Amino acid sequence: MKALSLWQPWASLIAIGVKPEETRSWPAPKWLVGQRFAIHAAKKPLQQTLAEAGVSQAVMVRMVEALHAAGVKPLNLPFGKVVCTAVLKPSVRVARFFPGDFNGGSLRHPHAITECGKRIEANVFGDFSPGRWIWPLIDVEQVEPFDAVGRQGIFELDGPAASRTAPLFGGAS
Repeated sequence: MKALSLWQPWASLIAIGVKPEETRSWPAPKWLVGQRFAIHAAKKPLQQTLAEAGVSQAVMVRMVEALHAAGVKPLNLPFGKVVCTAVLKPSVRVARFFPGDFNGGSLRHPHAITECGKRIEANVFGDFSPGRWIWPLIDVEQVEPFDAVGRQGIFELDGPAASRTAPLFGGAS
């Protein structure tokens, strides 16, 4: 089975269903579209990740709230483990991003406009800057986290992780 490593807490936010897409600087490979793949939580320490990503205090609060609401302890996230699988839809490129605001008594929700003109509601857990790619994820299935060695980019799960995914998701990995 193919896999993609994400830093925590983003991997767990996908697993609990509050981050319905991944955002990347590169488009999803076309051969992966429609395929089930694993979301792997990288080993990078949480404090380092949040600092390097420049996550604001407000976004950190939203992350903690979302994790708590799903019964996940933010200080006990799995690292170096597969946390879920998902099916990838075709990626789309962001042309414009509107962060949302409170204007004249009505809240304008954050949203992105893709290069093909489609409006996509954005959440606070992704980077929807112009030029970035949105990887929509569907049919997310949580798994009991299990050890796997992560890599950059899309990679093949191997060793015990590969044999672990085969019976869970329909046969050969």
